[in-house]
Amino acid sequence: TELPAVVASNPDVVTVWMVVNDINQRISPAAYQGELDAVLATLQQKTHAKVFVGNVPDLTKLPIYKAVDPAQPIATAQAFNAIIAQIARAHGATVVDLYALTAQTLPGHPEYISGDGFHPSTAGYADLASTWWVSIRPQLPP
Repeated sequence: TELPAVVASNPDVVTVWMVVNDINQRISPAAYQGELDAVLATLQQKTHAKVFVGNVPDLTKLPIYKAVDPAQPIATAQAFNAIIAQIARAHGATVVDLYALTAQTLPGHPEYISGDGFHPSTAGYADLASTWWVSIRPQLPP
């Protein structure tokens, strides 16, 4: 629903991170692949924007998933991250590797997770923004 407004704004940079809520809403990998492909195809065809796509974080590092057998969120992340890599590559988008970030960072920074055990805290969002910026900045003109 946001895509027409994005295209109309003639952006230079677009960030796309539409995966974890889809997983939690039990969107199938095939449906997600179709949606992501449509979004990135539209951005590629109708804008000149550099597009960055965030992948699935390591959900096993989030307190809300502690009661779940870790094999399930790991397999889910791997499946969706493979889709994200494939579709991003097909449309010239850059993947921002949030899986690696969370796997490395969250164990040493529990303060990055809010009290609900799922969403980032203010410090967590700042760390996410920094991670996105590290991927985005080198691709911008000086």
